[in-house]
Amino acid sequence: MLVGAFIIFNTFSITVAQRRREFALLRSLGATRRQVLGAVSLEALVLGLLASGAGIVAGLGFARLLGALFDAAGFGIPRSGVVLAPRTIVASLAVGIGVTLGAALGPAVRATRVPPVAAMHDVPPQPTRRALCWTGAASALIGLLGIALLVQGLFGSAPATSQLASMGGGAVLIFIAVALSARYLVRPLASAIGWPIARIFQTPGQLARENAMRNPGRTAATAAALMVGLGLVVFVAVFAAALKFSFSDQLDRLVRADVVITDQSFRPVARGVEARISAIPGVQASMPLYYDQIEVDGRRSNVTVDAADGVDPAKLHSVYAFEWVQGSDALVEQLEGDRALSEEQFAKRHGLDVGDRYRVRTPSGGRGSFTVLGIYRDPSMLQGTLVAIGALRRISTEKNPFAFFVAVADDADAATVQRRIEEALKAFPTADVRSSAEYKQLIEDQLNNIVYLLYALLAMSLAISLFGIANSLFLSIHERTREFGLLRALGATRSQIRRIVRYESVITSASGGVAGIAIGVLFAWLTTRSLDEWNLSFALPADQLVAVLVLAVLVGVAAAAAPARRGSRIDVLDAIHYQ
Repeated sequence: MLVGAFIIFNTFSITVAQRRREFALLRSLGATRRQVLGAVSLEALVLGLLASGAGIVAGLGFARLLGALFDAAGFGIPRSGVVLAPRTIVASLAVGIGVTLGAALGPAVRATRVPPVAAMHDVPPQPTRRALCWTGAASALIGLLGIALLVQGLFGSAPATSQLASMGGGAVLIFIAVALSARYLVRPLASAIGWPIARIFQTPGQLARENAMRNPGRTAATAAALMVGLGLVVFVAVFAAALKFSFSDQLDRLVRADVVITDQSFRPVARGVEARISAIPGVQASMPLYYDQIEVDGRRSNVTVDAADGVDPAKLHSVYAFEWVQGSDALVEQLEGDRALSEEQFAKRHGLDVGDRYRVRTPSGGRGSFTVLGIYRDPSMLQGTLVAIGALRRISTEKNPFAFFVAVADDADAATVQRRIEEALKAFPTADVRSSAEYKQLIEDQLNNIVYLLYALLAMSLAISLFGIANSLFLSIHERTREFGLLRALGATRSQIRRIVRYESVITSASGGVAGIAIGVLFAWLTTRSLDEWNLSFALPADQLVAVLVLAVLVGVAAAAAPARRGSRIDVLDAIHYQ
């Protein structure tokens, strides 16, 4: 939506500027500013309604495509046929029309402020000092609000999910602020990026560089959509690399088990597995892990935080090593009855401290209350709250364990014991037996699948950016018809005109790419630094950043293909007397 809003804003800005003579004639014939504003707003309303309707139809097809994407990535989810609920239609129309009207409001107001006489001239009006001051003030205010949300996310004591939400809102506002003030950054950026193009490709490259620098406001608005898309891609790349390292490191430090048994579909494992594992020579301890989702103190359940894990305190130390925030290993022996251990994010979300009591409710309706014995840190595996198996069974209908963690005796070979377990569990074909290294690889593969899905979704924003750049070039070519006609009259070939448009698009997209990479890296650095409890390590994936910049250039080349062809086919005589 953010990328689309930038494109809509840019489109209306260009079309309003090109129709200044039309608006001047209307004003001369007696139209008031309110009427001109209403006319442009009505156009935006109609366009938003038509486009939102088309988007709903296209969304039905995309829903099927997304389902297939989840299946291909190994995240098959049960679903029936495509259902289009009335609330979906209402929400889609409200968002589509609202974004279009909001993005068109600025250009519509600008259309009412052009004096009729001044708009009769061929020279396009330049932004007034007052308009520039208002734009600067608005970008500063939005930027300050974004920084305030970022600071709240960085230094707040809320759960990690709330911190990320706050930082996400701040990032969106900062993106908008940067886009509003980008006209001051684009000229030097386009000059630097266009310098080698001008030197290598001579006159066409020089003209493309000057065109990108001549109207920095338009260049900035065109590059802003790509900046947002690439900024998100870079953020995901850097943050995902840190997240994978953190999860891998935590599994190495916290999991003492040599063998982990789970179901192939990540469902509960049959209870008969435990008896067979315990009878295998070389097994020192086998601990089942029970799991159920919970609601805490009547609050709606958070899928990533609100969970109850049932464990056997007598065997827990053999397969798991705690990282304590408040407490010590001695507390595990006291884990019985209504006593519980809370993971740090769970405690933050519900404002719990050692000694506090909280109420839980399971999806089956079971209720109970527990007292916090201690607080540990493990946002990757044992999330939520730890209770004894008996305490969880009293409130939950989940009677089968979610996984088994097996510790191998010191005098036994782990690989041999694993093979024995695999032989013993042949009667349970859905049970997967993995070593601790294989289990860690499984977790990393799951994270990779999630990252790939994010990349696939973010590719939509890049595709929208491509259309946005092409749209701006089409509109600017219409505005610069006489310019291209004069170039052709002075001897420029069609090939040179195409190259000028193409190089200008490359400069614009590369400017957006550089800005997007810088902002994405900055946000990723701030995020990794703020989530200390996840032990995130900031690292720059240089190969991916280079690939993103190359992608930005390719987007510019692709977006310029059709506009460049159109610009080169302008009739010279028609262009020279173009009005």
